[in-house]
Amino acid sequence: MATKLSTTGHENRLSRNLAVYGLSADISISDVDVGLKQKHPVLRVADALQTLAAVGKFEGQFLMGHSSSAFSSDAEAGCNMLGDSLLTRLLYSVMLGRVYNSRKAKGKPLSLLVKNLSLELRDAFFNGVELAVGDDVRKYFLVPIAVKGDWPALAKVGQLTRHFGRQAQQKPGHGICHLCLADKDGYKDWHNLSYDRMLQMRVDAPMPWHQEPDLLSAVPIQESHKPNFFRIDLFHTLHKGLFADLCANAIVCSFDFDIFGNWFKGADTVSLMYFLENRLQNELESLDNDASSFFAEIVSALSAANKFMKCIYHSSLWLSKEERNTLLNSGYKFSNSFAKCAQAAYDWGLTRFKYQPKFHMFGELLFQLAFERHHNLPSISPLAFCTQLDEDFIGKVAAFSRAVSVRTVHERTLSRYMIALASRW
Repeated sequence: MATKLSTTGHENRLSRNLAVYGLSADISISDVDVGLKQKHPVLRVADALQTLAAVGKFEGQFLMGHSSSAFSSDAEAGCNMLGDSLLTRLLYSVMLGRVYNSRKAKGKPLSLLVKNLSLELRDAFFNGVELAVGDDVRKYFLVPIAVKGDWPALAKVGQLTRHFGRQAQQKPGHGICHLCLADKDGYKDWHNLSYDRMLQMRVDAPMPWHQEPDLLSAVPIQESHKPNFFRIDLFHTLHKGLFADLCANAIVCSFDFDIFGNWFKGADTVSLMYFLENRLQNELESLDNDASSFFAEIVSALSAANKFMKCIYHSSLWLSKEERNTLLNSGYKFSNSFAKCAQAAYDWGLTRFKYQPKFHMFGELLFQLAFERHHNLPSISPLAFCTQLDEDFIGKVAAFSRAVSVRTVHERTLSRYMIALASRW
């Protein structure tokens, strides 16, 4: 119905009427200045939370989800990996890429939009948000703990000068990691993931930006911890990155050595890794010595990667010492096996097992856990900063945007979102 009414100019009236009958989340749409001719629509954080509380939908766990399908404990906090993503995330605003990416705009509208969000979060941190929960009026203080997103998003909103896209082919390098000096002069061995080397790469590392990002104003942060506010996303680093590369290399090498013949299997990364470990393990005895040693390392890498993923998806929000040790042992075993495979492929003249910046970022995940173990600190699961469900949320919002006129896409998309949100209550 909304799609049909959008062609006749009556959709805005429909949205208002649906809110009256509780069929649309009645969150006020506010306008903020982002440097364009017209102000930009947003759903302010405080307004969204107050609306949820007013209809009895705000609870302490409303935005926490239910961990992951592999984690079944009710006694410990999970990592927000289950449930409808529209119910476990909140939408602030939408903005067309062509609006902020034009030659004239040069990203300024997006930067100003993020700045407005930062100011709201800062106010919610220092002054709190009053919410009517039941018969009580309580003040809640929001504490932002991190920014997560895919690598291009982090580089953009963090204004990072060191990131994955700046790997140098020739000297001098700008650096590929916002947490350390990897790929800068003197640190070209960024694929060395040993604890001591990773620690050395952090010594005297300058801030990874020319101007401090606005998002850092949302909460007081110790200077040395500011780069780590922009967290590493397990989904793009492993699922769609390093472990996907491992599967691709294992498959291609199997064709190189005629193990699979004309066979091919398409599957997601985790399923494919389990399959390849079992399949290649069974093929080892049929290979000659050199090939057998090579594929034994591939199997070792697959086995370690599988153990890492199994552990992290069965863990709670806060890792136990045993879980942390399992992640570290399997993570370092994987990186060592991957390095041996890379060396063997290089010796044979095969363009396989190439080192990518995500290999180093995996090392950063391991270093964080190892540092916390070394200093007897608790470790939050890296899965907490994974973006699978966030991408699902963004995909649904993007679908709303494709069903409205491009002239009113920003406000109409927010209206569609509020209708969808109420439909899931």
